[in-house]
Amino acid sequence: MNEEYLDKITKLFANGKYKEVIDNTQNDFNPEIVFLRMKSYIALNEYENAYNLYLLSREQLEDYDLIKAGKLYIYLLIELKKPLSLLINEIEHFKCRPYVNQETEEFLITLDQFILELKDSLDYNSENFIDYPVEEILEMFKSKSAEIVLQATNYAFTNERFKQIDLTQNVIEILNEKNDYDLTYWILFEFLIWNQVDQNFLVKIGENYFTLNPSKLLYKKNVQAQLINEKVEFIQNHEKDMTIMGYVVPIIDQGSYFLAPDYLSNEDEVNSYIFAVYRYVFKLFNITENEDTLFEYFKIHSNKNKSDKYYKILLLVR
Repeated sequence: MNEEYLDKITKLFANGKYKEVIDNTQNDFNPEIVFLRMKSYIALNEYENAYNLYLLSREQLEDYDLIKAGKLYIYLLIELKKPLSLLINEIEHFKCRPYVNQETEEFLITLDQFILELKDSLDYNSENFIDYPVEEILEMFKSKSAEIVLQATNYAFTNERFKQIDLTQNVIEILNEKNDYDLTYWILFEFLIWNQVDQNFLVKIGENYFTLNPSKLLYKKNVQAQLINEKVEFIQNHEKDMTIMGYVVPIIDQGSYFLAPDYLSNEDEVNSYIFAVYRYVFKLFNITENEDTLFEYFKIHSNKNKSDKYYKILLLVR
């Protein structure tokens, strides 16, 4: 491929000229160009076009760069709210691919976590689920499988019949018996957050104890929330890698519950916290620092001591 041509398209993308990227590459199916065209569709919120382009070029993209292809495709499935069964099947598809290298193998191990990290984006309609009786949903709440608990809470939120049933006391009883923090605990606790339950819970995370009150964690209108929301909007507007953004934004939201209201009271603290989230994501998913411009931005605008402190808290609560 002509290097001058690739450089031109890459610069158009870097400068936010997404429509020009699409217009200038419509007949080009070189994998590097297709990735840029897909990202341009995503940047313009044309997710269906990006999804169709992936399906059209799937084999070439996955043979060329399985990690980049997998991240983009799963992100699109979640953004387009495809059925949970399809997401699970596609994860199995990627895991069954022939061995490429150790880096790719390590990435494939993390694919199960991808859906859960982006669970806030999952908002399935009730037709994607079986018509569960109440008793079965309550049993699913008690499962040790995060996927099953997530499916049950999504069902309880989206199914019209369940919207008329108050399940909060059932969830409270489960959490009072559970105590130790894990991913299933958090999913159920988030259910109480959005139902604004006013009750303290003592949560053991490692050797540390946190007292959390769901009603006090739904702090969308206070100063901290405004600062965090402004930074999240900044990330959504400037993060060029949609997959990294998909990891970072939900963790910013979840982790902040353990820091507010004691921390995150000013821009310096929020920047330091977000840099800690980027560090956490880059380490967890083996992303090198020079692949992402916002990593450097938040590094420059953060306080190292504060960021280190928030990073240690993230390691605990994640």
